[in-house]
Amino acid sequence: MSKIIVEIDRPSNVKRFFNILEDLKYVKFYTAEKEEAKNLIRLTDEDWIKPGRPATYKEFEQLATAMEEDKGGYDSATALKMTLKEISECRKEKSR
Repeated sequence: MSKIIVEIDRPSNVKRFFNILEDLKYVKFYTAEKEEAKNLIRLTDEDWIKPGRPATYKEFEQLATAMEEDKGGYDSATALKMTLKEISECRKEKSR
């Protein structure tokens, strides 16, 4: 079974498209979702999160800053201490 996503230019054309689907015996299910423009953000060429493109140092810093400001997370100093502690414990276990 395959799933496809179709974007239709106008809401008035959705019903016409569904009429076509009703005539196709191999179509088992179809549904429509309303597009809420406020929740959808189209990617532009300026977006820095793109598959296959390595992030720049500045972009990594922006991400790290955003993660530090995230409530419930760790700041970089705390995360470093925790990581070094885990590495130390792991080395002690391996040396036994």
